[in-house]
Amino acid sequence: MKISDLMKKLEEFYPISTQMSWDNSGLQIGDLNSEVKKVHICLDIEEFQIDKAIENGCDTIITHHPVFMGGIKSIEKSNFFYKIIKKALDSNITILSYHTPFDVSESGMKNFFMSDYTIGKKKILAVEEGQNFGIVFDVKDIKVKEIIEILSKNFSKYGYDKPKEYMTLYGEEEDNIKRIGYLGGSGASFIDDAILNGVDLYLTGDIKYHDAQHAYRNGLSILDLTHGISEIHFVDIMANVISNMGLQVSKDYFTFDKLNIDL
Repeated sequence: MKISDLMKKLEEFYPISTQMSWDNSGLQIGDLNSEVKKVHICLDIEEFQIDKAIENGCDTIITHHPVFMGGIKSIEKSNFFYKIIKKALDSNITILSYHTPFDVSESGMKNFFMSDYTIGKKKILAVEEGQNFGIVFDVKDIKVKEIIEILSKNFSKYGYDKPKEYMTLYGEEEDNIKRIGYLGGSGASFIDDAILNGVDLYLTGDIKYHDAQHAYRNGLSILDLTHGISEIHFVDIMANVISNMGLQVSKDYFTFDKLNIDL
């Protein structure tokens, strides 16, 4: 299978046309005509991820976050982008990224495992540029502290020894929860959508002081899972999609949230 064929298949799940205007999903580095046999899947591209791909015999890397997002005006030999581009090209590795197309897809980020506890149908949290982001779902009465335990147990399988240390709760552990909102990554801009949807507890990442203050004043509790951990299931979901295409995969669950705690 060629990269161009792989991308056509991924279009069925994560159409590039659904990406936000500021996003840059799709081909990042590589050759559309190169062959794909084994794919390394991770959240972000770093030099060590290319090394892992090479070690695992992979010719392709798929990340959630794009390599190139801002306007790069120069590439100097000592900087990050030069090293990534050179290492990928020298090793004949193609890099693809599926960011907001994955976020909005019914086969993507919205398949957060806590939705398994849903009573009734899941609803959409918010709409931006015509695309649906996040989910809202009702649950049987459950305390915040019980949700934290469920989340901790799940995240431990990704190599987090003490998952609770990553989470920041803006609310009370003893509060009863009937409705949960979830949005992977940076969800502060959707706090008002969570409030309008009658959410009791909002699960997301990258919450700042005044974001939490605004939520609290409007009766909304927030559990900040961190950006990376709130999206880490991208790796398993994408791996399953790629495996079903008949390709081999390797996976890595590193996030920068883990780096902060380990240091």
